Amino acid sequence: MCQFGVKKSVLPIAIGMIFGSFYQEKERNKELIFNILRLNFYLIDNFLKLRCKKLKHVLRSMKDDNKIMTLHPQGKKGVNILQRRYDLIKDFMLDTIKAHGEISYSDLNDLAVDKLSDTFDGKVPWYVVTVKLDLEARGIIERVPKISPHKVRIKT
Repeated sequence: MCQFGVKKSVLPIAIGMIFGSFYQEKERNKELIFNILRLNFYLIDNFLKLRCKKLKHVLRSMKDDNKIMTLHPQGKKGVNILQRRYDLIKDFMLDTIKAHGEISYSDLNDLAVDKLSDTFDGKVPWYVVTVKLDLEARGIIERVPKISPHKVRIKT
């Protein structure tokens, strides 16, 4: 049996039938062969994409394993995250806040998802929340008081 649950002896017979009757039903067989080839290319393409994602993940995990313990503005327990992820989100957030002066959290989050999702190897919204809370706890940014939805700005 092959991986698709078909007896291996059936496959050559099926292929022989396709090519044997090729001259009898030329057009129908061309379409059938084309569909088989298209399915094979689709399967190969998806297999390679999956392998590339796994390879990228392995390579990224081998790069840099330095971690940082984040802080929480209310004194709650922080989380350990990779330094390179923290730095990437932090740099993006600070640059964006400096460019806008004040920006709502939802706009900041949406911009981060748009700009970083293709290259970032984690859940961007989760890291934006975590790094925002850490930057607030460290006194680098602050929430603008008495505004809804809440906005953030560089602390002066």
